[in-house]
Amino acid sequence: MLETGFDFDDPEPDRLLGDVEELVGSDGVCARITGGTVKCLGTNGAFVAYPDWTHYRQTRRFTTVIGIRDATHIVAGFNHVCSLDPTGRLRCWGDNAQGQLGIDPAIKDKSGLPVLVKF
Repeated sequence: MLETGFDFDDPEPDRLLGDVEELVGSDGVCARITGGTVKCLGTNGAFVAYPDWTHYRQTRRFTTVIGIRDATHIVAGFNHVCSLDPTGRLRCWGDNAQGQLGIDPAIKDKSGLPVLVKF
């Protein structure tokens, strides 16, 4: 399995990722891989696709989301993505302009790293 690249013309893009169990999209595309890791690619205006960039870009590479190793489900909202782990913890990353990450947007308006959402 290739970890470093994605060819948009490849007729079998899933083989580049591994075994995809869920695929979601927002301002990019994220896939939950067998075993619980999450990989994203696409537009990263809110760091959804590539968390260590600090500005808007397109990425053609799937990038493993740091800190997510045991996701059981993923969901995408507008410019953010969330994952659920086996213990019921919800972690989200991306845009937080409306508090999507569960924290006050005045404190942090986006996060490239998953944030534990507290209820």
